[in-house]
Amino acid sequence: MHLQPVRDSALAARLCRALACSSLLALAPSACAAHAASPPAGTLAAKSEALHNACAAADWGYARRLVHEARQDWSSVEPTAYQQGASPMLLGMVSDSLPLADDAVDRHARRACASNANGLALAAAVLDDSDEGRLRAWLRRVEMDGEYRDFEAAGRDLGRAEEAWARVRPTLVPHAADEVDAAMAACRGAVDEKADIALGHASHAAMDVIDSAMRR
Repeated sequence: MHLQPVRDSALAARLCRALACSSLLALAPSACAAHAASPPAGTLAAKSEALHNACAAADWGYARRLVHEARQDWSSVEPTAYQQGASPMLLGMVSDSLPLADDAVDRHARRACASNANGLALAAAVLDDSDEGRLRAWLRRVEMDGEYRDFEAAGRDLGRAEEAWARVRPTLVPHAADEVDAAMAACRGAVDEKADIALGHASHAAMDVIDSAMRR
């Protein structure tokens, strides 16, 4: 049985559109921050991915704790990210998204919660200048699009994942890169055929290979 689409977070969608359409150089920290001791986003990437998984599993107690921790962490790292040259627009979107994540958890709104979490993960990837983080965030969004049978969004989000994959591919050993190539091709085929289960499996397979692959 398919899940019915529910109200998504407008700000999370806006955040993803801004990150997709704006110049990454304008949003990311300045080049002089490349030698910073720690990523500008701090623990936001890990907390956002964990929040996405908690929302998908409807584990609302854990999700509420993660949002609380993410807000505390962000309040401490945001000034540093600003000092390192991150875009005020991006920082503002992250700050605005955290209360909406709280609201989505309170409403037990799985899609809105997961979308907010994934938007935060994508913002963290831009702040940390991580192509692999961008790829994982777009693939999670593709997986979520498939779950709700939103194939128009899936095609668009998969295009963003393919752009990120082109930059990540040279960092993987050849056999792992070939496995991700196959999974990405399966994603494209599933989108074209509007096959939601196959899309979920293929996007998840790509993330699994990326997680376990040896780097060059």
